[in-house]
Amino acid sequence: MRPILTMTSEGPWFHKISHAQELEQTQWNRYEQGFLQFHENVLVFRYLPTTADERSLVEKYYPEIRLEAAKGRPVTFDCEKITFEQWEAPVYYSEIRNMTTEREWGKPWLNLTVERNGSCDVWTLPLSQKENAQRRLFEVLQNYFGRYTAAAEY
Repeated sequence: MRPILTMTSEGPWFHKISHAQELEQTQWNRYEQGFLQFHENVLVFRYLPTTADERSLVEKYYPEIRLEAAKGRPVTFDCEKITFEQWEAPVYYSEIRNMTTEREWGKPWLNLTVERNGSCDVWTLPLSQKENAQRRLFEVLQNYFGRYTAAAEY
């Protein structure tokens, strides 16, 4: 059996299958596409984008998303930061040290402890009263911050 299994020949069976070469090429193409897809997925969690190509790849999977905060005001997430109109500047994931939520007088808030220029401050994001909007915001925050954290640890 060993000589038969280690033969490099295609064997007579290959020629008995109509379109065998096309079928084999189709299978290889699928395999290569799957491999490339897997490789891209891995790279997305390794890159802290420093080049246009790296940023393009990360943004392919983590595009800019605009969501709703309290009173319908927009909050934007991208692969490196969160932007909210009431903040003086965007908050970069690299600056976030802690996140908590609270309710004050029935109004939900997200508190981000941000370390910038050697000091820590709490930046608040008033959340929408809509459960769906809150759930979506937390889902996006978890995914985007989690991707950043994985890349930073790598």
